[in-house]
Amino acid sequence: MRKLVVFAAAIALAATVGGARGAGGPSAPVGVTGIALDGQVELAWPAVSGAASYNVYRGGSPSTLSLLASGVAGTGYDDATAANGTTEFYSVRAVDSGSAQSVDSLVVQATAQARACGSGNAVHVENCFPGSTGWRLVSPDAVSAGGIEGFATVSSVNKGGSLDLKINGAAGAKIGDGIYRSGY
Repeated sequence: MRKLVVFAAAIALAATVGGARGAGGPSAPVGVTGIALDGQVELAWPAVSGAASYNVYRGGSPSTLSLLASGVAGTGYDDATAANGTTEFYSVRAVDSGSAQSVDSLVVQATAQARACGSGNAVHVENCFPGSTGWRLVSPDAVSAGGIEGFATVSSVNKGGSLDLKINGAAGAKIGDGIYRSGY
C-alpha cells in the first residue's frame, strides 16, 4: 500500500509540475506550417478545441526538439531567433486549462534565408526569397490515414493564366485549397 501511495504522489507531482502529456489532454495540432523568412520562421496552425494555449518546440533534428516557447496564446508563433541557412525542426503541443498537453504535432522543418534584395515595392520585396523545399512535412500522414498529397502542374503562372491542382486524399475526405498571389 505504501508503494501505491508513493507512486500516486509521484504521478500527481509530475502532472502539476510539467503537465500531463497525451492521454486526457487536448488533441495534437494538425496542419502546422512553417514559413522561412529572413532571420525568422513563422509558424501557424489551426485552433485545437479545448486548448488554452500552445507550447512550441524546436530542434536541430526531428528527434532533438526542446521547448522554445510556452503559453503561446494564439495559433501562430514567430521564431525571430532562427539563423539564416540553418534548418530547424518544429512541433507544437496544445495545452488545456489544467496544463495537460497533447502529444506532438507532426514535425515541420524550415530554413530561414536572407533576402536576395532589400528594397522595392511590396510585391518585389515579397519575392526576394530564394525557392526552397524546406517547408515540407518531415513525416506526413499517409493518404490512407487521412493525409493528403498533391502538386500544381506548373510552378509559375502569368497574370490571368491557369494551372491544375492534382490532389489525392483519403476516400470521403473533404479537401480545401487556397492559392495566394506572390507577385505578377
